[in-house]
Amino acid sequence: SLNGQVEEDMARRDFTANALAVPLDDLNTLIDPLGGKKDIENKVLRMVSEEAFLEDPLRMLRAVRLSAVLGFTIEEQTKEAIRHNAPLITQAPPERIKEELFLLSRTTPCYPYFYLMEELGLLMGILPELSALKGVVQDGEDVFEHSIETLKRLEELLSEGFADVRIDSKEQFLLKLGALVHDVGKFATRRVEPDGTVRFIGHDVLGETMMRELGRRLRLSKKDVKTLRRLVRHHLRPAFLSHFGELSHRVVFRFFQDLKEDAIPLLLLSYADRLATKKVTPQDLEKHKQLTLKLIDEAKKEGRRPRRLLSGRDIVQEFGSLPGPTIGRLLRLAEEAYAEGLISTREEALDFVRRLIDEEA
Repeated sequence: SLNGQVEEDMARRDFTANALAVPLDDLNTLIDPLGGKKDIENKVLRMVSEEAFLEDPLRMLRAVRLSAVLGFTIEEQTKEAIRHNAPLITQAPPERIKEELFLLSRTTPCYPYFYLMEELGLLMGILPELSALKGVVQDGEDVFEHSIETLKRLEELLSEGFADVRIDSKEQFLLKLGALVHDVGKFATRRVEPDGTVRFIGHDVLGETMMRELGRRLRLSKKDVKTLRRLVRHHLRPAFLSHFGELSHRVVFRFFQDLKEDAIPLLLLSYADRLATKKVTPQDLEKHKQLTLKLIDEAKKEGRRPRRLLSGRDIVQEFGSLPGPTIGRLLRLAEEAYAEGLISTREEALDFVRRLIDEEA
């Protein structure tokens, strides 16, 4: 019978909440052989059968994502089946794993569901770099816990509209991923000093190189990998800068030169990282906050003004043919002078370059 075929189709679905149907000739009749209606009412996510996870391992990650989006609780037997089959998640297509993580990142807050992934055994197959941090301790603080806490603090900053920053969903995905993995280099750089102090020297540099493998595994674009690399490589930089008084124009210029369009996301990540650190004084936290606000304001101004006053063509037209490296150096020096407020028009920039050439003649 038709109903029998429908029920047979439902038995191949992933969760009971998805295993419902209505006959087109009788819209008042609900076909619900697996109790999906009751599970929806009770906000419970229940597998149709364990076979569903064997047929498509991505359904295990989908359970976590649906739990987040719908606010449903995953039923205990379903959890147990996911734990049992969790290693199979590595067989799921990387593009679909990335899509599930992207959809999860759009749920606020999403940070509790990375704890859930770890509890279910899925995280090691999806973000092994993050999972490996469990048990790595710094100043009495588990680095895995700190990484999740950083994501939590970041989500709070985004939700409260900190510094009137607006970041689209694609940027938020990379930023939240960056918050999770900013300390992954600590797993391999842990060193105990003679006095017992634990240090992770170079974890930012190692973490940056690890982003290539993570990006390859999740099939991220080259541009997205570059963003992740910048976030991980420079996440300590604002904290370092916050210990100095007034920053020079040159230091600010260098910061924006290195971070480019990722400057504001990096500032948010770094401040969230500091908020998530237990051993930080209120004074240092306030310094970091003020620096973050100042640089975000500078970044907004930077976005409104031209990046440079001159091009290489301008220099050739005005001063004749010069070696490529020389033109590049002159442009860089002119950009720095522009950033420092020493020049503000094209004519002033040309005069500046002319003086440089005359001095070297």
